Amino acid sequence: MKQPLEINILSSDGYDRQSLPLIVSTFEDRGHQVNLMPVENSPEAAEILDGDVFIDRSAVIDVNFFRDMALGYFMRRADNKPTPVMVDNPFSTMISFDKRKTHRMFPDLIPETYDLDGVTNHDTISNFIGDEYVVIKDPFGWYGNGIVRLSPDQALADYGLAEGLVVQKYIPFSEGLGRIYTLNYEADFLVMASYMETPDIWRSGEGAKSTYRPVEVTKPLHEFARQVSKISGLYLNAIDYIDSGEDRLLLEINAVPNLYAPHNNVGANSFELFAEHVERSAASRRV
Repeated sequence: MKQPLEINILSSDGYDRQSLPLIVSTFEDRGHQVNLMPVENSPEAAEILDGDVFIDRSAVIDVNFFRDMALGYFMRRADNKPTPVMVDNPFSTMISFDKRKTHRMFPDLIPETYDLDGVTNHDTISNFIGDEYVVIKDPFGWYGNGIVRLSPDQALADYGLAEGLVVQKYIPFSEGLGRIYTLNYEADFLVMASYMETPDIWRSGEGAKSTYRPVEVTKPLHEFARQVSKISGLYLNAIDYIDSGEDRLLLEINAVPNLYAPHNNVGANSFELFAEHVERSAASRRV
């Protein structure tokens, strides 16, 4: 019989409406105690970390919040107090927010990308002269927000003085955009779901209508996902990629991904797989 776990879930009002109720019910149905901790109630790090498992399902992007949590975690370890399984750890979560940090972690896997600093933008964007398009991204954007596609000449005219954005080589997709969900804790790595999204416009996200199909996890795709997951440090990761010729290029990593999406889009048993993996992680931590 599984040992019941105390699971603290950080939540935000109105956020993660699809996944959160199913995450909670799945763990409760398996005999675990779930404590929802709304960020609106300002929970302290000591309270969040006082359990067997911590799961972030919030919309928090405050760096100071995660630094406080990291400090609390290491203080518990220094005092020889039990520490929870972290889904996810604060440092990896902070890195996943900022695409610039992701790019620096995976320089050989991402499309050609440069930061726009407002000073050297002309030279930076000119790297793509001759290309039909470039992509300008807000490094903190998500779901297609803060991303535009335009010609290099138009990018020079519109973003010649812009700061805090990135310019990226535009890689058109032939079939669609790949997404692979991974679970990773110590030596326990699992691909939870893998599918191809084909939007009706040049990108996915807001304003796009998409179709989905499962994608076989071949050995090269499995190794790609394992490598990205290990380097990112995320326990739960949704990895977006594109196949371009012989190359598989990383577009971004995603902390706090919507677990309802693989369940709904391709029938993946994402909630049960997630719960089982968390149980194994917590059991190994107690040994």
